[in-house]
Amino acid sequence: MVCISAVHHIYIKAGLSSLWEEKILADCFENLIVQKLSLLVELNDPIDSKLYQKFDVKRGLRYADGRGVLAGLTQIGDVVGYEVVEGQKVAVPGKLIYRGYNVEDLVRDTASQDEFGFEQTVYLLLFGELPNRSQLEEFRSYLGGRRSLPDNFTEDMIMKAPSPDIMNKLARCVLASYSYDENPDDPAIPNVLKQCIDLVAKFSTFSAYAYQAKRRYYDKKSMYIHNPVPELSTAENFLRLIRSDKSYTRLEAEVLDLALILHAEHGGGNNSSFSIHVVSSADTDTYSAIAAAGFSVFYRIFELFPPVWPELAELSLVAALLGAVFVGLGCGLCVRVGGAPCGDDALAITFNHLFKTKIEYIYMISDITVLLLSLTYIPVQRIGFSLLTVLLSSKLVGIVQRFGGKHES
Repeated sequence: MVCISAVHHIYIKAGLSSLWEEKILADCFENLIVQKLSLLVELNDPIDSKLYQKFDVKRGLRYADGRGVLAGLTQIGDVVGYEVVEGQKVAVPGKLIYRGYNVEDLVRDTASQDEFGFEQTVYLLLFGELPNRSQLEEFRSYLGGRRSLPDNFTEDMIMKAPSPDIMNKLARCVLASYSYDENPDDPAIPNVLKQCIDLVAKFSTFSAYAYQAKRRYYDKKSMYIHNPVPELSTAENFLRLIRSDKSYTRLEAEVLDLALILHAEHGGGNNSSFSIHVVSSADTDTYSAIAAAGFSVFYRIFELFPPVWPELAELSLVAALLGAVFVGLGCGLCVRVGGAPCGDDALAITFNHLFKTKIEYIYMISDITVLLLSLTYIPVQRIGFSLLTVLLSSKLVGIVQRFGGKHES
């Protein structure tokens, strides 16, 4: 509180006592507190990466060689991308199998009938067999009649709470659907099946409306809300809903329909499927289980890529130097154009403007203050590497800010 009062006194003397400056000040010290607590978390929760190998811990439901951990059994789908020969993975031409059918054959059949195939694929995955003509038409009609959202759902759940991430909003729409179901907790198969089909029908509408809300609130563009047409396929409806004039070509719809078929199932693996297994085992409702799978997809995507940097926990000097370079370049580029990524950057820019002090000195003083406070719970030898990062990164910020001319904020 003494520090806050002292800096606030400086602001008042400088004639900067408006709410905007006070907000910046509050953000600065909130950031300092968070940084201190973050250092405490890192100090008290270290786990040696070698222990994962020692105890054979599966990170992200994967073995060390990248193979997925067996988390359940399924007859619905399978992905074949490699064979294990003498203990080594050998790549083979990829195959995607739905209920025993090669997806290539399903796509060829759809093309030969000159119709959209996603609805037929959904029927096959859910019920284990291909539908005849009357069964398919009945199922398409049922899906088409379930695409519209409940009254006030669009306004209350999507427009009033938009998200910059469509997948995030889709998962939240699924979870919110619980409140619009008159019988959400009934675990009987007919009720759960009805809920699942209902969600399949509404996914395209959820996604399209979430996209429109994102355009309006985050991209600052026009928003168009159209009603779905029951007679159209899933692909056609989605394209119609995201276009201002509702127009699309046949080729666009066919390409999207093909993408929907290929992404309708992913061989049971493994992050989202495991999430549903875990959540469903607690006897929860359908919407919570499906929402959990939707949120887990984020991690599943990141899981596809290996770490960009090697483990640096045992290379403190290298980590300190790399940290200094990245922090110095990143913050330097931001302050060079007058930006402030977080609170301490805003504080540095403000003091630089008020007192004409080189910005690297302001960064250095504020960061060293945090390190001195951290001495209460972090060993001195570890602080040394952090101090090196602070000194180098602060200097680099100043160099980048002034590179090629004077760029004082």
